[in-house]
Amino acid sequence: MPAGWKRLEGRLWCPACKRRRFVLRAIALPVSGPSDATWPELRAALHEAFGETTRCANWLVTELYARDRHRQRGDGHLPKMRGSYLYPEARSLFPALASQTLASLERQVRAKYRAARLDLVWRHAVSLPTYRYPTPLPMPSRMWDLVLHGQRWHLSVRIGDRRWLLRLRQGPGMWRQIRVLQQVAAGTVEAGEATLYEIRARRGDHRSDGTRERRLMVKLAVWLARREAREARDTLIVRTAPHAFVTAQIAGQDHVWTLNADHVRRWIAETTRRQQRLREDVEVDCRHPASERSDLAVIQRRLSAQLRRRLHSWTHQATAQLIACAQRRRVATIAWEDTDRGYVPSYPWHQFVTTLTDKAAAVGISVMTQRPAGDQAASASPDALTEDDTREGA
Repeated sequence: MPAGWKRLEGRLWCPACKRRRFVLRAIALPVSGPSDATWPELRAALHEAFGETTRCANWLVTELYARDRHRQRGDGHLPKMRGSYLYPEARSLFPALASQTLASLERQVRAKYRAARLDLVWRHAVSLPTYRYPTPLPMPSRMWDLVLHGQRWHLSVRIGDRRWLLRLRQGPGMWRQIRVLQQVAAGTVEAGEATLYEIRARRGDHRSDGTRERRLMVKLAVWLARREAREARDTLIVRTAPHAFVTAQIAGQDHVWTLNADHVRRWIAETTRRQQRLREDVEVDCRHPASERSDLAVIQRRLSAQLRRRLHSWTHQATAQLIACAQRRRVATIAWEDTDRGYVPSYPWHQFVTTLTDKAAAVGISVMTQRPAGDQAASASPDALTEDDTREGA
């Protein structure tokens, strides 16, 4: 098939038709444990697999950078990336990885390198991307299957030289994920790649294997059919405000729906305050050993990661509320205006807009974004151009 085409529902779809008809989503579920082995055996297999994916990903990105054409004196634009076929060499260097996993990992690393290539090769503004242990283990659709045993869903996957039967978590909080699993098993929803990865665990997770450091998760990519677009009736105007997080109002009506989100401001302020006080505790005495300064950096990274997880989860909740409000009022279009971000200036607003656009597209609602006045004029310097612009001799 040509590049970008996809076979879904027994038919071939071009990239444009695929985007209009389907939307790509990912569902994540915790793994309760292996059904045909013990946790120590599974942990040993995962430790080897994650180690191989980490080594292979770092080798791939290093080879891509070494074989790329770097900026030379007199170059007027970013040169085209040289074609390099690294699969045969990677296959010989990392035989423990399955061929499908290796091919998928190579595509992911190449896509990440291409995204950072302008800043890396042309501007020299960023460092070479690196991968830390444990790098997720990708598995294309042919490497995994859904199995129903005793009214519980299991994932049959290949890790290393054998197949494992992983028991997926179920319960009242997993009903959305279980519904998608049922549709995938019935064949009404097309499934793509599955990914095994680990996240940091908490003391309240009540892990079945008795460890509190890491938690095993599985992520499944699925192609969901978009809903039919609604007839253009009303427009929901969503604005940022100086006294609240966002306000929503139907065009032509007086009622205003307000989302204050005071706890979001409290999260950001508390994290910033704690990080600042930790820095002051170390800087007040220069005789602190290097180990304590290293511990300070670890604690600050953990605080930042906790804040990112909180904001990520709350962003999905807030955008879901906005979409539900728009559906109840038969809204066809959402107009987004973010001219005033003074209420929470350090919030990742791009993440909010992206999540809102994705959720709205899944239910047939379009989102129109109005940029602030200062963002209308793009910079004319070469450093502000994208890779495609520089190819045209800008």
